[in-house]
Amino acid sequence: MSDKAIEVKLFEFFTEQIQAATPDSPIYQAALLDTIHREIRDNQLNGIAIGDVTSTFAPYGDSVKEFDGFTLLVCFAKVIGSDKTNRQPAVQKVFEIQQEVIRLLFKFPSLNNRNCDVHILRSARTAQGFDAEDYAVANIPVVVDESGEYDFSRQGY
Repeated sequence: MSDKAIEVKLFEFFTEQIQAATPDSPIYQAALLDTIHREIRDNQLNGIAIGDVTSTFAPYGDSVKEFDGFTLLVCFAKVIGSDKTNRQPAVQKVFEIQQEVIRLLFKFPSLNNRNCDVHILRSARTAQGFDAEDYAVANIPVVVDESGEYDFSRQGY
């Protein structure tokens, strides 16, 4: 079986969605980071980063398949201006990105026919510093190909 890793499926899906976004979309020209461990560049004012994946593998026909893939989709928006305590515009921007990411996942739960199913969990927003810069951040926890063996809704994410 030739399947792709969950983080690759997510990266490919969001690459397509960002490229197709129109100027009125919150993800228009957004940065897409393939890992949360990648540095945010100065010109990347907002975007989406794909978190580490924790998953289970189980027999699937003559092969194995990845199930219960938990990850965070991290939306970010840079606090602009000299007054770094004025976070409200960045909070609003990250809220709009968060809404769009969730809307796209509801609209395309198979990530555009990538042989998977995405379940969105309760998300959270905060302010955070990255590379000596301030950002508004939204963490969207998702489970890909949920087996039903675990109750992810009871986790404190």
